[in-house]
Amino acid sequence: MRFLMTLLCFIGLAVKLSGDVFAAVNDRPFFQSLGTVIVWGANNFAETGGTAPVGSDFVLLNDVASGAEGNDLIANNVGTVATGSLTPLSRDNPTLQDGISGPLTRDFISGQTFGGDFEDNSPTGLLNAADSLTAFGLDGDTDIGSQANRHESSFYIASNTAFDISGQLINPVATGDFLLNFTLENITYNMDVTVTGDDNIIFGTAAQDPSIGGLGPLPGLTTLQDFRGAAGEIQVYDGGQRTAALPGTLAEQSVRFDLSYALDGDTNIDGIQPFDFSSGTGTISMFMVYTVLPLRPKAF
Repeated sequence: MRFLMTLLCFIGLAVKLSGDVFAAVNDRPFFQSLGTVIVWGANNFAETGGTAPVGSDFVLLNDVASGAEGNDLIANNVGTVATGSLTPLSRDNPTLQDGISGPLTRDFISGQTFGGDFEDNSPTGLLNAADSLTAFGLDGDTDIGSQANRHESSFYIASNTAFDISGQLINPVATGDFLLNFTLENITYNMDVTVTGDDNIIFGTAAQDPSIGGLGPLPGLTTLQDFRGAAGEIQVYDGGQRTAALPGTLAEQSVRFDLSYALDGDTNIDGIQPFDFSSGTGTISMFMVYTVLPLRPKAF
């Protein structure tokens, strides 16, 4: 009996001690990947020592609303490159963009019976004293077209989130006869997305089309006049998903955005008509600024 009472006392003491003495460990697994869009291309114009490829925009979506301009960790802006290559564009003498670096030969004379081979030497894209032209045979169909009525340029984007792009037309200036003969309706506008390719660096092998799930390049924008009425930026691209589809490098997860502009010599005729001698002499130029706007990923 004494033994039983003693055992019960020990049991009671053990129960009491077990209720008063304990240890607690708190743990909170947490992982984060902010919505990020990286834009790369050239870091400046050709005249100011621009080089490519350079990542010049690193945009984070953290405390900003979805679709608003994110926090760019790199102060500089990206410059476009020649479509199909990584050649920085010229600020003062925009080059023709054929995916060809260096001198190129184009059909400057049309309808000739022979000859008329044109070599476009630096600065490319504009007729200048460094260019050369072979003699050509002439008949009633021979004509002179302008080899400087197109401008094609590109930049690259890698992202882990969907994004939109806005665009803004800044400071359009025309001189000479072009001031009288052309308006912004004469300048066509087009944006395309190239998912994969080789521009002296292979891109897109681990990427997907970011337009899927969105509208992609907005189809209502066909000339630069569509930008003119806006007080500031207007949306030019509606994204639906990230570019990165598979594990890979930055270039492998990137897609290329291609911009194309053309000076249409006669908007009353279908297609893009080159301007000719009747257009007179002059210049027309402007800046286009594009801003990438990350979209906030959906919570699960």
